[in-house]
Amino acid sequence: MHDHSNWPAILCVLRGSMTVYDDKSDAPTVVNEGESVREVGLMHYAVNNSQKDPLSLLTFGLLDDGAPADADCTGC
Repeated sequence: MHDHSNWPAILCVLRGSMTVYDDKSDAPTVVNEGESVREVGLMHYAVNNSQKDPLSLLTFGLLDDGAPADADCTGC
């Protein structure tokens, strides 16, 4: 579980499918190949829906005011 605070992000699924869990939704969100999801203002994590195939993502981290990101996303 992590957040991005002042570091909103957009995740695009290039290959595979993932399920995103967050602290504001009653149900998880499935994001399939070719779809995207935004991560802003919530605690969250994602799980690869495949037991054997890798999940490929393209991510965009958006600094909202030019300030340094206040989260270390090493390993996210």
